[in-house]
Amino acid sequence: MGKRKPVTVVFHKNGKHLHESTLARHFGKLLKKSGLHKIQIKGTRHTCATLLLTSGVSVVAYVREHLGHASIKTTVDIYGHWIPGSGQKFANILD
Repeated sequence: MGKRKPVTVVFHKNGKHLHESTLARHFGKLLKKSGLHKIQIKGTRHTCATLLLTSGVSVVAYVREHLGHASIKTTVDIYGHWIPGSGQKFANILD
């Protein structure tokens, strides 16, 4: 089975598909209006993952599934450094 490609589907109020560049432009305007730092839409996925991991929710039961990763290894490889206490546990093992 091949790697799944994430799909984002967004529509205008009139039901027509919203092009990716249009979505990015509107997102940028919203960030600027809100006084937030400019990030790509994909950055919101990383922010969500980081907030979930630092909140203490189960990586296996929730974060992996929410992000759509087929394997927990993928989640930990990408976001493992944000799991609370993981750095200290690693340091203790090396000590």
